[in-house]
Amino acid sequence: AWSVLLCAFADAQQRLHLLDLAMGRWDAVPHPPGTFAHFGGYGTHLGIDGVARVCFQNEAHPTRAVAIAPDGRVSTLLSGGDAPAGPPLRSVRFRSSDGASVQGWLATPPGDGPFPTVLHVHGGPHGV
Repeated sequence: AWSVLLCAFADAQQRLHLLDLAMGRWDAVPHPPGTFAHFGGYGTHLGIDGVARVCFQNEAHPTRAVAIAPDGRVSTLLSGGDAPAGPPLRSVRFRSSDGASVQGWLATPPGDGPFPTVLHVHGGPHGV
């Protein structure tokens, strides 16, 4: 059966899906939250075995190549090594100067604040 690997965006979060062309349906692939390289096809591959091979990263893992089976099992194929895990991220919304709702990610270190603020602006609407 022929399948297509899809990467969908919802509220700035990426989700992988498999589109079964014969059945005409698509199913979510269970996977950890994070970012998958996908622009121009770079960093993603769906093997004939149905396993997705992607470049993946999140706050706990630097970019690494992983294999994600249709049942959600993840195995590391290539890694730059271990790095300290960052604090968990949570999606937040705030208003821009023109009143538009802007999505962002908030990470706070353990312990009591106040904490310094680091704002990292990158990408843009063209990225999504």
